[in-house]
Amino acid sequence: MVPEITDEQRLAALEKAKEARRARHSIRAALKAGTLDPLRALAMEDAARMRVRVFLTSLPGVGGATADEALRVLGIAPLRRVGGLGRRQVERLTDWIVNREH
Repeated sequence: MVPEITDEQRLAALEKAKEARRARHSIRAALKAGTLDPLRALAMEDAARMRVRVFLTSLPGVGGATADEALRVLGIAPLRRVGGLGRRQVERLTDWIVNREH
């Protein structure tokens, strides 16, 4: 059964969701502009809710095809979120980011 919430609670939840989307958008923009280090971004709480593919396509020079190939090579499911990665997956992703050709 879905609990009933008040209009104030609903509005608060909507505002919280909007702020989370804004935070993820600012991370993507900073990555794209090159002003945020991708390894630092991986550790950010707001980035944990991003899909790994979206994270990768936010990096300069990485498009959809490159991101898809990286996910395949790294053994990461296409719909996986950054915060849901295992320790080894994070290590492989970190190595890929550090060693990729720009």
